[in-house]
Order: sequence, then C-alpha cells, then structure tokens
Amino acid sequence: MEQFLEMVAHICAILTFVVAAGGYFKYRYDFYCKRRKLEIYLEEAGKKAKSRGKKGQFTFLHLMKHVGLTEDEILQSSFKSQCIERFTVPDASGLSEELLFGFRE
Repeated sequence: MEQFLEMVAHICAILTFVVAAGGYFKYRYDFYCKRRKLEIYLEEAGKKAKSRGKKGQFTFLHLMKHVGLTEDEILQSSFKSQCIERFTVPDASGLSEELLFGFRE
C-alpha cells in the first residue's frame, strides 16, 4: 500500500509540473499573439495613414477600438516589441499630455 501511495504521489507531482508548464506556455503564446496582432495593425494602419499625409501614430483609445486590447496589454506589448515605438504629445507647458504608438521601420 505504501508503494502505491508513493507512486501516486510521484504521478501527481509530474502532472502538476505538466499542467503548470502548459499554463505558462499558453500564457506566453497568448501574449505573443496579442503583440503580433498589435504590430501588424500598427504597420498596416501606419502605411495607410502615411499615404494620406498623416504621421501614423495612434492613441490608446484608437488601438483599443480597432485591435481589441486593453491599455495594459498595449503598453506591455509596446515595451516587449522592438517594432512598436512610443511617442508623447507635449501640452502648452511642455509636459507630456498623451501617449501615442506607431510602427518603427
């Protein structure tokens, strides 16, 4: 009986590791997919905007509407990505008023 319980305990430990590793890789893959979705949108929308004479920079609200990510996901993606560039818009006193995102070529 003792050997059976030891075997069950070892199997449970292995299953715990497998489930935890699977959850971690799913989390990382989901984050990767969201980051790529944002990069692709910024690249395509930036090209369209630049062809119309605009800068190709977008606000949080614009990206939340069109890409479907939260502010936190957009900000995390911008820090992890080498393709996403952050810009600030100064107010009259020179302090940052708004944060914009664009695609770095």
